[in-house]
Amino acid sequence: MGLEINFRASHVATQVGAVVLLVTFLLYVVGFATNGWAYSKTGSIKKGLWKICLCSNGSFGSKTCICTDLIEKDDIDLPDWYKAVRACAVIAFLFLIWTMGCTMMSMFITLKPSIRLASIAFAIFAGAFILTAIVLFRVKLFEGGGDDIYDLQYSYYLCTTVVVIIFVILIPLLVVGHIKTQSNLAAVGIAHQGFVISAPGHTAPSYGQQGMAYPMMSYPTEHGYTGVMYPMSSHPVGYGHQGLPYPITSYPAGYGRHGVLNPITSHPPEYGNHGDANTAI
Repeated sequence: MGLEINFRASHVATQVGAVVLLVTFLLYVVGFATNGWAYSKTGSIKKGLWKICLCSNGSFGSKTCICTDLIEKDDIDLPDWYKAVRACAVIAFLFLIWTMGCTMMSMFITLKPSIRLASIAFAIFAGAFILTAIVLFRVKLFEGGGDDIYDLQYSYYLCTTVVVIIFVILIPLLVVGHIKTQSNLAAVGIAHQGFVISAPGHTAPSYGQQGMAYPMMSYPTEHGYTGVMYPMSSHPVGYGHQGLPYPITSYPAGYGRHGVLNPITSHPPEYGNHGDANTAI
């Protein structure tokens, strides 16, 4: 199925979910990478997941900060809980990327329900790991009187907002999109990659040779020679020689010599010599 057909078959909830997912990803990248997870109440220290900054007040109220990477070295002893927060944040970042990949695939490449379910699962895991990271960071930062020294800052609150968006908006949209897309495919009778989809009150796709399901584009298909189903693009087909279907363009066609169907373009045909169809002018 083409990109346009897959996009039109996907439900609007999935399409809105893709937009929400993009915004969520951008917010998380900012919170994940910047140095505003915590700052000291004196304003002299700023902490991120990857850097720590020492700041001093300059002239005219300006502030100058010198940042250094938070890596294990002689003057920096990085605690295990900080490493755990980092690990959870990185895993969540990967899950968000996989969520975006599966969501785009489900909208443009394939209508397999497993891809939509995978995007939902990846979104849940991403939210769970971000939640673990922010809870662990807050608990350990304020442990032992740390709340008298530090306050949380914008990067932390961005990641908190991302968690809320994932669980309150994104996941419900992806779930509704999956359910509605599945129902829509069943309603229009699309069989994709050999899977027959049916729903109560709707007619399932016809079967071709050996009971295999063949996808259709827009209109129902007819059965040709030996029961093999031939798809058509816009108009019903007629039966010609040996029951093989021949497409027509706009008006019903007449049958030519030996029962072979001759298509016409604009007007009903007149019959000429030996029953051949001649296009009327």
